[in-house]
Amino acid sequence: MNFARRHFLKETLIGAPLAMSSMPMRAAAISSEANIVDLLDIDWHDKKRMREVPVRLYLPRSAAMQNQVPLIIFSHGLGGSRYGYSYLGQGWAKNGYASLHLQHIGSDQNVWFKGSPFLVIDRVHAAVKDHEAIERFFDFQFALDQLLESWIGKLINRDQIFAAGHSFGANTVMLGIGAEVKRHGQLLKLKDSRIKGAILISAPPFYGESSIKQILNPVKIPTLHVTATQDVINIPRYFSPSSDRIDIFNAIGSEKKY
Repeated sequence: MNFARRHFLKETLIGAPLAMSSMPMRAAAISSEANIVDLLDIDWHDKKRMREVPVRLYLPRSAAMQNQVPLIIFSHGLGGSRYGYSYLGQGWAKNGYASLHLQHIGSDQNVWFKGSPFLVIDRVHAAVKDHEAIERFFDFQFALDQLLESWIGKLINRDQIFAAGHSFGANTVMLGIGAEVKRHGQLLKLKDSRIKGAILISAPPFYGESSIKQILNPVKIPTLHVTATQDVINIPRYFSPSSDRIDIFNAIGSEKKY
């Protein structure tokens, strides 16, 4: 990235306050990959929920030269961060897709590293509770709002917004594309109609639910499911064999699933 472009990006990011946020959009790091991809680390704060939402944006260098590019929003698995899955972010961006990788503070890398190592299992159990699962979806929605309302939103094709997630992140995405779970006697409907398709990597079950078909039948947008025969979750109280991934695929209501 030449100096003029780097300076322009930095000044624009720092100086662009956004609605729904109590702080301006900040670029913590700006770099490039093989002169094809711009990397932007942005720290957002959701004032309404008093929750930090850090993100990393992989932006195709060609975005500034085209009218608009598609966007993939990525949600990490339990214990992940915005820095993980970089091979996906870079690969997508090199092929012309902007890729926004979220970090979910309540279920991120701090689960493994913050606090006593003897309490890891307790932190895991706290991180996968209903409250955090729902907060993760709100992180997703908040970050999408922020991005589209920023100057970068002008580079995004709003008819080509997709969601992707791994493991717990796949659950987050399923809530955003139409999965309906019942809580306190009412259906929890969190579907975001801006999402046009989804990639579900090693999607675990909705633990404690009896009818996965009822939960996932409302999903009608195209989905791509990625898993492997040894894709097994061995967390105490949350064991899940690879066959659960097939059950998820079969229960999805979309006519276009792969």
